[in-house]
Amino acid sequence: MVNFVFFVSSVSGNLRAKKVFGVIFSCFLFLASGNSQFGVRTAYTSQQFPNWSNALNSKDKLFGFGVEAGVNYWFSLKKKRIEFYPELTISRSFGNPKPGWQKAAFTTGMMGIQTQIYALDLGSDCDCPTFSKQGPSINKGLFFLFTVAGGKFTGEIEELRGTQSQEYKTDGWVYRAGLGLGLDIGFSDLVTLTPHVTYVYYSGMDWRGLSGEDLLVTDHPRQVQAGVRVSFRPDYGRRRR
Repeated sequence: MVNFVFFVSSVSGNLRAKKVFGVIFSCFLFLASGNSQFGVRTAYTSQQFPNWSNALNSKDKLFGFGVEAGVNYWFSLKKKRIEFYPELTISRSFGNPKPGWQKAAFTTGMMGIQTQIYALDLGSDCDCPTFSKQGPSINKGLFFLFTVAGGKFTGEIEELRGTQSQEYKTDGWVYRAGLGLGLDIGFSDLVTLTPHVTYVYYSGMDWRGLSGEDLLVTDHPRQVQAGVRVSFRPDYGRRRR
């Protein structure tokens, strides 16, 4: 949860980010009042923007690290252990500024869905938290994941040149897809902790004028996420009572 606290403080000064975060928080409150499984997720991200970095003649890792947070809902197939998590997310990435850089940030707000396939327990008819199922925990908890999402992105760089500042900005639509691995760890019938690692590939994103000239630079960033999701099942707790 340390990443989540750092994430909230980092985006607090950005109006667009605050609006998106407000939507996510409202969705979390709505899900919390319902009778289904819902969850919150936070992740540390590491990414590369090779074309944009080259356009800036930067040897540093542009927007090289960041954090992502989101809320999700859960549903699954009836007789196979394939689960689906529709999700709203917001992310904020930062760079290692060159001398003279005042600001370098990359923000996304996205809607997507994560599919989890429990290959070692695929035939199980599961409508219960991981903690309550029988069998070896690695079999019932390990899963492969596939994620797709789409939304808006914003890139911002501010460079100080003497007493003058130069701003570079871009925004647009972007899509992403990722593959990964995770493990459900059930603490009780109500709460499950899920660490995961995901490799993500983004569609092309354009930035005009980044090199100081009126040229369009397109990049396809690649990202690694290491995160954790906390899932809640109030509906299951009520049934047991």
